[in-house]
Amino acid sequence: NVEKYFNKLVEESKVNVEENKETVKQIRKFESELHNLRNKISYYEFYRVLLILLVIGGIVSVVLGISNLTKGLTDASYIIAVVAGAVISGLVIFFMIKRINPKLKDLKKSESTLQLKLDEQMSIAWKQMAPLNQLFIEGISAELFQKTVPVIQFDRMFDRKRLDYFVRRYGLNVRNDANVSKLYVNSGEISGNPFYISQDLIHRMGTKTYTGSITISWTTTSYVNGKFVTNTHHQTLTASLNKPCPYYSESKYLVYGNEAAPDLVFQRYETDTENLTEKQIERKVDRTIKKLNRKAENSISTGTNYTVLGNSEFEVLFGATNRNNEVQFRLLFTPLAQQQLLALMKEKEYGYGDEFNFIKERKINTLYPKHLQKFNIDLKPSYYYSYDLEEIRKKFTEYNNEYFRQIYFTFAPILAIPLYQQQKPQEYIYQDLYDSYLSFYEHENVVNNMNSKAFIHPLCHTRSILKTRVMKS
Repeated sequence: NVEKYFNKLVEESKVNVEENKETVKQIRKFESELHNLRNKISYYEFYRVLLILLVIGGIVSVVLGISNLTKGLTDASYIIAVVAGAVISGLVIFFMIKRINPKLKDLKKSESTLQLKLDEQMSIAWKQMAPLNQLFIEGISAELFQKTVPVIQFDRMFDRKRLDYFVRRYGLNVRNDANVSKLYVNSGEISGNPFYISQDLIHRMGTKTYTGSITISWTTTSYVNGKFVTNTHHQTLTASLNKPCPYYSESKYLVYGNEAAPDLVFQRYETDTENLTEKQIERKVDRTIKKLNRKAENSISTGTNYTVLGNSEFEVLFGATNRNNEVQFRLLFTPLAQQQLLALMKEKEYGYGDEFNFIKERKINTLYPKHLQKFNIDLKPSYYYSYDLEEIRKKFTEYNNEYFRQIYFTFAPILAIPLYQQQKPQEYIYQDLYDSYLSFYEHENVVNNMNSKAFIHPLCHTRSILKTRVMKS
C-alpha cells in the first residue's frame, strides 16, 4: 500500500523521474569532486602550516645564533646556526610564495567554481521535486494504516462528538489538568468502539539539590627564627540546598472504549517475557503459581473472590491478579484470547514482546506501550522533502512501514481479545449543539504545533504547558 500510494503521488505530481535522476547524478559527481578537492586543500594547508613552523624554527635559530655571537661567543656552531637558519627560512619562504600559495589559490578558485555548479544543480533538482514535495500532507500514515487494517478507522479530527460519546457511553474521566497538555492526539474507532492515541506533555513540581562552590584565600603571618613569615592559604567552600524545580516528561498511550466486561477493573504491567527462554518461563510459572494458589486460598477467608485460571502460564505472565471480577475476567480472556496474548508477549522478531502496561477501568482500556515512547508519531510532512526522488521514496517507505509496525503493535493487545472485536455499540447518539466542534484535546494539539515561542513569557526558561478555553463557537 505504501509503494502504491507513493507511485500515485509521483504520477499526480507529474515530475520527470529520469530528468531528476540525471540531475542527482550530476550533483553526486560534483559532491565527489568537491570532497576530493577539499581534501587536497586540507593537505596543502597542513603542509603550509608545517613549512611556517619550519620558518619560525629557522628564525629562532638565527636570533639565538646572533645573540650568542654578539656576546662574544665565536663557536662555529653559532655561525652555522645563523647561516643554516637564514638559508632554510629563505628557501622555505621562496617555496611557499612560488609553489604552495599559488597552488592553494588555484584549488580554492576551483572549489568556488565547483560549489557554484553544485548549487545550480541543487536549485534545479529542488524545482524538479517541488510538485511532489507539495503533495505531502498530515494524515498520510494513518490513511495508509487503515487501508491496510480496515477494521481500525482514524478520524480526521478528534471532534467534540467523539469525546462526548467517550464520556457518556464509556465513562471516560476527562480531567482538564492544568499540568498536562496534548502534544498529539488522533482518534478513531474499531467496529464502532472509540479510541484515541495521545502524546502528553506533563509538568510536575519536585525538588532539586542545587550546589555551588567558591575558592577563598587568606594570609597568616607568623614569627619564625626571628623573622616574620607570611603564608597564603587556600580552601574551596561548597554548599547545597534543596529548592523547588519543575520537571517535564512525555507519555504516549492508547485509550480504547468497549462495553465488554463493563465492571472489570485490573492493572497489569510488563514482564519482559520475550527475553526469557522456555525453561526460564517454566521455572518462573512454577515458582509464582504456588504463591497465587495460596493467595486464592486466602481470598476465601478475606471475602475476596480471586481464583487462579486453569492456564497457569497466562495467569503468571499476564499477571492481572488484582482483578475485581472473576466471571467477567474469564469472559474477556477466553482460551483463544489467552493463547493470542501469550504469543504476543513472547514474540520479538516482528513485534516488541511483553512491553505494554494494560489498565482496565470498567469500559475504558488504557495501554502504555514502551516501544511507542521513542517513536515520532507526529511527523511533519517536511520530513519527506528532498531534491532527490529516490531519497524521498526511501524516507517515505521506511517511515510509513515503521509507523504501521509501531501502531499495529500498540493495538495488538486489544486485537488479541476476540470479545472486543465482537462487541459493537448501538448507533451513536450525539448532542445537537456544542460550544466547540473540536474537543479540547484537539485544541491543545493544534496550539502545541503552532509557534510555541509566541506563548512563552519572556522570563520563562522551561517548557510551557499550553491550555485553551473556548471563547465562542
